[in-house]
Amino acid sequence: MAFTLFDKPDKCFSEAESYFKLMKSSPQGSQERKNYARKAAGMYERAIAAGYAGRNDKLAYIYLSGEIGEVDGDRGYALSRRDAEDGIAVAMNNVAVCLERGLGCAKDRNLAAQWYIKAAEAGAGLGAGADAGLVLEVPFIRTLAHKGQLRRMIDYTHNNPDNALMVREHPHWYHIRRSRVIAGLRFDTMGKERLLDSPDTSVIALPRALSPEQIAATVQQALWKAERGCVTYTAAINAGEKAVARAIREAVLAFGTWVAKADCRIA
Repeated sequence: MAFTLFDKPDKCFSEAESYFKLMKSSPQGSQERKNYARKAAGMYERAIAAGYAGRNDKLAYIYLSGEIGEVDGDRGYALSRRDAEDGIAVAMNNVAVCLERGLGCAKDRNLAAQWYIKAAEAGAGLGAGADAGLVLEVPFIRTLAHKGQLRRMIDYTHNNPDNALMVREHPHWYHIRRSRVIAGLRFDTMGKERLLDSPDTSVIALPRALSPEQIAATVQQALWKAERGCVTYTAAINAGEKAVARAIREAVLAFGTWVAKADCRIA
């Protein structure tokens, strides 16, 4: 009876794992890496044909990432979906990527979002575990915990192009400048130092015992001044000061803060 060493699924799988490790240690985009990827994929497939029934996330990764020289979305999605249904976190994430991009399946962003959330809850791609290198893409996911948080996140995303342009045009605003002497005092500063020369400034230092109504009135007064060119300063320590700082920042008006440590910092 003829047989080979690789007739048994565990032998095929062990050989595939060795090739996969060699692939991951080879230079990205090199022919050597592609050769190891093809050998690993071939042995993983032989293991499946021989009856291997374990997880296939590494084989799916090879197909979906194009390690063999081209992307095989159909096979990659089928393998990932099978593992995802078994609760494997990295496979859940890669199913979401496939659904978002239309790799091996119809594009469905709503369903992709559901799988991304499942994957995040299961810890896909987190830390330095073995799964981390198999995740095609980790989305930015943040749990909504406060009223208005979604609106602020949407606004932040909408303003990203303007923010990127501001960083490119004025990079010095976004770097800390050490030991600046201002009014005889030494500070670390960051931001628009020219605001320090404004003739119209308002320092907000509030007692901790203010009622919500008093805080609201202070916020409205500070906004009224800021809208007319006044530069507002506050340490933003207690609830009232934080409310003023938050309101002025969200209104994108001139604002400064300082943090008392060994030195002071003004931003």
